[in-house]
Amino acid sequence: MVSFAKESAGHFDLESELKIWMRGQSDPLTFEFKKDSSIDEIYRILSSAVL
Repeated sequence: MVSFAKESAGHFDLESELKIWMRGQSDPLTFEFKKDSSIDEIYRILSSAVL
């Protein structure tokens, strides 16, 4: 993994995206999450692993 990002349009957006860029790939892996999913927990785990 080279980098990752979480995207959301705001409070009224019902979906979020998690993008992960892998070495040797030009496009990121993209995962879509609905409002009730655990994207924040996944983002925290990725952040802890990197730091």
